[in-house]
Amino acid sequence: SYRRARGLPASYAAWGAIADVGFLARNEETKEALQSRLGGNALNSDQALKMLEKIILSNKPGAAVIDLDWSVIQRVMPAAGSAKYEALQRSVKASDSDHHEDIHTLIANMGRAEIQDLVVDLLLDEIEQILRLPREKLDVEQSIFDLGMDSLMGMELVLAIEERFAVKLPVMALTEGANILRIAERITDQLATSDAEQTDTERLTAQTGDTQEGVDARHQEGISIAAARHGHAQDVSREDAEKLSRSLIEDAIKASKE
Repeated sequence: SYRRARGLPASYAAWGAIADVGFLARNEETKEALQSRLGGNALNSDQALKMLEKIILSNKPGAAVIDLDWSVIQRVMPAAGSAKYEALQRSVKASDSDHHEDIHTLIANMGRAEIQDLVVDLLLDEIEQILRLPREKLDVEQSIFDLGMDSLMGMELVLAIEERFAVKLPVMALTEGANILRIAERITDQLATSDAEQTDTERLTAQTGDTQEGVDARHQEGISIAAARHGHAQDVSREDAEKLSRSLIEDAIKASKE
């Protein structure tokens, strides 16, 4: 800003991780840790130089140049949910809806064993992204912490499970040597219970024809009948109905005492 205020050229580039030169090229573990936190991939020097040229030619003060996955960022950075990132949040939701079918749709008409297999497969996808490890290196019977997950990654996994499976898993579920199979079993338990409750509700609706509108209509009909019996107009408001209910209860109590 000092140079630009005096009409002199000045540009900056806030670089993200660059993989093939410098510190990260010499420290593979640090590079992988950064990628797991940010999602996306580290840049290479050729990409960085091309972006630098664009920044200089754009006559803009500068730009941040980084490849990141906002769905990963918002799991580990609370500020990612603030209003100033609303556009990025919308893009993530649109992308998720394109790529992730509702879990209850996926497991419809599946037996428990099939649900368990599906959960393990989807859980492996999430852990692959967090640990940045290929699937063949993930032993489903080995503790997730022995696989390389730390406490921050564990929190990220809990949030990922909530987003992907629509179930809440306590952080403590990841302790005491929890492995992928055990975590998948807990998720399956919640999904199976939730799916069974939903099926029972749908079955009851089909048998009785009950919908929320139907329940409300019958409730209003009952009120109207009671109102008519006690000399009131049948078309009564909810407020009047509540007053009538209290009056009927009081009358019943008085009658019981006489």
